[in-house]
Amino acid sequence: YDIYFKIAEKYTYLLYDLKKYKKAIRVCEDCIEEASQRTELLNKPELYCLLGLCNEALIDEGIDKNICIKNYLISYNMYLFFGNIDKSEFIKKRIEGIYNG
Repeated sequence: YDIYFKIAEKYTYLLYDLKKYKKAIRVCEDCIEEASQRTELLNKPELYCLLGLCNEALIDEGIDKNICIKNYLISYNMYLFFGNIDKSEFIKKRIEGIYNG
């Protein structure tokens, strides 16, 4: 069952690389909804980071910056809590870029 989330994450990265952001967002949201019914963390921080990346790519098309920042902050806090400093710094720079951009 956990393999589903790992495959979905890889699939979402592929969609992101192919610039199919809206489809990637749907996959992320479905996975997060499914994962929220479980007690394990699974790959929620990565999924929220992907949501932030996809939403950030769609800001020029009318996506609210606050939605993007919200997803980044959720991911940032999860990564920070579990000690993944590299990922949390990456997300922090993305957030700063949105504010300054």
